[in-house]
Amino acid sequence: LKFWVSSAISRNVRELELKIYNDCRPKLDNLNFGGIELPESIYTSKTLENLKLDLRFFIKAPPPGICFPSVKILDVLIYPTNKNLSERLFCNCPMLSSTAVEVAKSGWQFRHFNLTTMPKLEAFVLRMVKFFNFKWIEPHCAPQCLLIRVKKIEILSFGGQKDEMELVKYLLKNGEGLNRMMIVFTNSAPKKKLRQELLRLERGSTNCEGSS
Repeated sequence: LKFWVSSAISRNVRELELKIYNDCRPKLDNLNFGGIELPESIYTSKTLENLKLDLRFFIKAPPPGICFPSVKILDVLIYPTNKNLSERLFCNCPMLSSTAVEVAKSGWQFRHFNLTTMPKLEAFVLRMVKFFNFKWIEPHCAPQCLLIRVKKIEILSFGGQKDEMELVKYLLKNGEGLNRMMIVFTNSAPKKKLRQELLRLERGSTNCEGSS
């Protein structure tokens, strides 16, 4: 895997889609498998602009401080992996303008998706799978990109749990440049009740339109 990815990066690719699946998890668990390590070049490439990572496998977190210096579009699907992986992936993304994140890791916290490291972010999608135990911890101060740049937010598989509502409340209140927030409910969510609650939330942007 390292050879294939490194070869692609060495050819100065601008787009890369990487899918890694685990079809033999019980066997690997018994062997105390430590996970796959992606080549450092995927994190440091100066030509890579569009990256899709479908990581349904044990992936080792990159070293601290590694970033995506030129990536503008980043789509990530993370299944149970190294607990530091999502934090490290978003530790420093100076050019990122759009990202979509799907996490199926129980107990994942939104702080792992650090908006302060994405100064040019304009749009993001967060998808919560049905067995997702989301945790919300409010930052001490709102990231500058959320206050000014972010125009569009989508939250998918929204169940209306307390921490999920607190996240939406925070994003609406601090998204002063927000034009649109779209929320897609889970099938089991009390949609009518949640819509009423969402409509009552304070909005930092007078131009923000909501849909659910």
